Amino acid sequence: MSPRKPKDVPAEAERITSLERAAKRHEREGSLLKAIADCKRILLLDPDHPGTAERMEALCERLHGQTQSAGPRAPVSWMRGAPLDDLVLGDVMPETPAIALDYDMTAQPMVEIYLDRAVPEEDPARRLAADTLPRTPLFSALDGASLRQLLEGVEVVELDAEQELFHQGDPGSNCLYVIAEGAVVPIAEGETRKKLAVLEEGDFFGEISLVTERPRSATIEALVDTKLLAIPRGLLAELVERQPAVLEVLLRYLRDRLIDRLVRTSPFFTALPREERDDTARRCRFIEMGDGAVLVRQGQPAPGLFALLAGRVAVIHSDGVGDKHLANLEPGDIFGEMSMLSGEPAVASCVAQVKSWALVLPQADFHELIGSRPRVAETVRALAEERRSANETAITEGRYLDGQLDLV
Repeated sequence: MSPRKPKDVPAEAERITSLERAAKRHEREGSLLKAIADCKRILLLDPDHPGTAERMEALCERLHGQTQSAGPRAPVSWMRGAPLDDLVLGDVMPETPAIALDYDMTAQPMVEIYLDRAVPEEDPARRLAADTLPRTPLFSALDGASLRQLLEGVEVVELDAEQELFHQGDPGSNCLYVIAEGAVVPIAEGETRKKLAVLEEGDFFGEISLVTERPRSATIEALVDTKLLAIPRGLLAELVERQPAVLEVLLRYLRDRLIDRLVRTSPFFTALPREERDDTARRCRFIEMGDGAVLVRQGQPAPGLFALLAGRVAVIHSDGVGDKHLANLEPGDIFGEMSMLSGEPAVASCVAQVKSWALVLPQADFHELIGSRPRVAETVRALAEERRSANETAITEGRYLDGQLDLV
């Protein structure tokens, strides 16, 4: 038998050389995330490639540097592979006071999760990360050791232009994805395929599979040749166990992502100037509700605008004779909006059926935001009239949905 020709060896060596050049170029340009992705791909081809592991370590150090953790925390036990919504945040997060969203809710099983602890201005490593990756709060908020552990454990995924990563309805892959290079498009499938957005370098997606076991609610397709970093849920669980403060980082990231989707899909928020998104984010509260918590009470004005992140909320209308179950709200649903827009009492109650998480923009903040914006107020009046008509139909047909976010 003739010896096998090493025809693949030159090609592999050439590929590694090309990736080395790309890593050096990206590093010079300050595109550290791209350079790290290049190093990961070299190590996939040659795990012992000289100098590459050290280069990736140096890139991680440059990306964030050494920082001190926020201080000791009680351990958080998050089982590898389990969805994040398995955790009871009120038990594992510090400073989770019971809250009341209206006067009748003082005994509700509900707590607020504080996610906005200030970062010291004198922390140069955090400032460097924020400057380098301004659109990736998950990276910029981690300390140096956690960031390195995360980046060393991610998997590289390469997509050709127009290639699908996953399809709407597919089971969740238990991964969070960050775009290292290129761009992807989330697509809502239907009679007409609807492109929801363009996600580019530094953007994250797949957050809903981090939180829950829901199927994919949109298709992800590469717009151009694209490189992704896939962060397995188990790796995030390891980070949380090692550094419990990472849980707060994840939750803050998820909150900010949900708000970003909210302001891009809700007619109310699309009427706001883009620069006011950060202010809107600061006004939103992250709450955890126990089974039976009443978020919106029929006959009373809604106490806020809600966006459900995890769990399930039932919409129930009482006609004085009995209760009529109108709908189940799932992650991504927005509710309380009709009452907020019209100023009229809610036509149904919204009651948590299981432990659930939601964002709420309190009523006072909602009205303060629109009070100084005539264009927004005009949009609100038109939307309120439309929703009032839809509301009357909802009671007879058993449909009650304010809207839905395009979570992926």
